[in-house]
Amino acid sequence: HTYIHTYIHTYIQAVRANRVSRALVESVPTVGALDLGGASTQVTFLSQNNASTVNLELYNDSLALYSHSYLCFGQNEVRYTN
Repeated sequence: HTYIHTYIHTYIQAVRANRVSRALVESVPTVGALDLGGASTQVTFLSQNNASTVNLELYNDSLALYSHSYLCFGQNEVRYTN
């Protein structure tokens, strides 16, 4: 449950950041989202060339989002690394 929630959170953050920067309606570079959790870090960004994307329908537009979780790279894990 928490794992899926984290992915959904980074999807929302990536879409929100691109709406604020107007990248979804203008020809400006897109931005991604990084979520630094306790035990892992997730990165999500809009992608056109990756087979591992999730398609999201939003405002009559289809967005392809790529997301990846880096286990053991969260803030708690980094804190205890020698």
